[in-house]
Amino acid sequence: MNAFVIAKKNAEFLDSPVFHAGETGGEEAIAVFTTRERAAQYIDDAGWNEEYEVGELRPIQLVRWLATAHEDGTEMVAINPLRKAHLDGTEQRVVYLSEPFAAFAELLSGEIIKQADQDVEKEARRAGDYRQLVETLNKLGIACEDVALDHLDSASAALCCFPMYMVGNAGTLVDDPQSKDKQRDLFGIAKLRESFVIGEREADMQQAVEFHADHLKTLRGLLTPEPSNQVTYDGALEALRLFFLCAEPRVVTVAKRAISRMIASVAHAAGEGLFGSGHEATAAQQQCIRKLRDALALDRESSATAELAEIHD
Repeated sequence: MNAFVIAKKNAEFLDSPVFHAGETGGEEAIAVFTTRERAAQYIDDAGWNEEYEVGELRPIQLVRWLATAHEDGTEMVAINPLRKAHLDGTEQRVVYLSEPFAAFAELLSGEIIKQADQDVEKEARRAGDYRQLVETLNKLGIACEDVALDHLDSASAALCCFPMYMVGNAGTLVDDPQSKDKQRDLFGIAKLRESFVIGEREADMQQAVEFHADHLKTLRGLLTPEPSNQVTYDGALEALRLFFLCAEPRVVTVAKRAISRMIASVAHAAGEGLFGSGHEATAAQQQCIRKLRDALALDRESSATAELAEIHD
């Protein structure tokens, strides 16, 4: 809500009359009005129309003006004063500037301290997430002492490849004896095709990020499904969750888009060629993709959603 004051015309800065106030008249006060009409009425009653006009102040401007006046020695603010009451010496409503400014200073300092405490807590929590991220990466075979948070490095890029392998191995990770996945993978044709696509997507990542040899070796080991791989992939999802918490937002967006593109490519490969069905992913892969989408919140990134939208049930 804006406030209104008596302002001298054609002045370079806000020049408003200062009134004598207090029991002895030894204190100073300035006038603030809650409506333009009340300010204009005071100017009319005082006969100041040639010299003064109504000035309008936004809240932040009012605070600045009052702070400056307080620093210059003004003690009071008269709220909606009347000219006749002023001339008659009738007591009018005033506010001592020291009181609201003291309260404001206390509130502001409290908010600053509160925010500082929250920042410290957030930073501590982020540091804990980061330590857990590095620890989990090493458990996954992605050996590293640290991981970049402002860009994709070898460790984080390798981690982003795990969901692609998870989709590629979906038929062995999902316990579904009736699944047609087994039929589609007759003679290993589908698996061979998916492995080829996985290699292509890895190559794409390597064009943007220089992979460490040990990280590539870890990824190669995911091509052969083992009973323990589900635990490995669950660890990878937890590591990705931690990475998304710690990394810069723009890096998270890039990572999610890359993950979605790799997932979609592998799912498409499952539907191509012999026993294929176009862009149709297998039932097990669909289940796996839904898990990835929910666990990594891929549907919150428009570019990632676009990639996954092309996969049909």
